[in-house]
Amino acid sequence: AYDSAVDQLSAELKTAFLDESKARVATERMALLLQASLLLRFGDPTVGNAFVSSRLNPRSLAYGSLDDPNAIDLLLGVIAFA
Repeated sequence: AYDSAVDQLSAELKTAFLDESKARVATERMALLLQASLLLRFGDPTVGNAFVSSRLNPRSLAYGSLDDPNAIDLLLGVIAFA
């Protein structure tokens, strides 16, 4: 999912400079891809994968819609000790 999001951004960047709205969307995607990249390289793999599935290719934009119960348990555990 991460690689396909990078490919999609590459295609979007070819026309983003023509339209301010497209440029804003492309900038948002770059920020999300940077976050995902850092989580995948340096973070817990479950957290990184949960971020990718919820932010780069979401099945829903509603909070609480993750479909990986392990990710949900891990994230709730992190929040509880924060």
